[in-house]
Amino acid sequence: GKSNHWLVTNPTGWPVCYHELGHSQQEQESWFQYRGETEAIINFVWAYVRHMKFGDTFNAAFKGSMDHSNYEPDDAAVHWMITPNFRSGNEMDRSNTELDEFRYQHRGYAKYADIVRLFGWQAWTGYYNKRNVNWNNGVTQT
Repeated sequence: GKSNHWLVTNPTGWPVCYHELGHSQQEQESWFQYRGETEAIINFVWAYVRHMKFGDTFNAAFKGSMDHSNYEPDDAAVHWMITPNFRSGNEMDRSNTELDEFRYQHRGYAKYADIVRLFGWQAWTGYYNKRNVNWNNGVTQT
């Protein structure tokens, strides 16, 4: 075997792997997420794994889900609220440029952290469990 492979020795040591895995796991339909969130919300998989499987606090797991910033959920919400677009009541930038206010940022998926803090991970994982059960039973999604 490969007992010295990074996935065995440090399974959450590379958040980018979970980011890319998130693309294949995260529901991508427009009804499931707000447009522009794709490159943000997929990092939430890492937060789940660190919190539920490795015992990190929820805040630490969320903070670690992006390796280039340092926001806990409340800080990410403030980061969202201080933007000129938010303060002016405008739609947040989702231009897929350096001005984008969602992608690769904690503030782009902090609202889902609030859902988990209010209702638990079951609010998140229950949906995916149901999709998996349906798929295995040949039930198509609507």
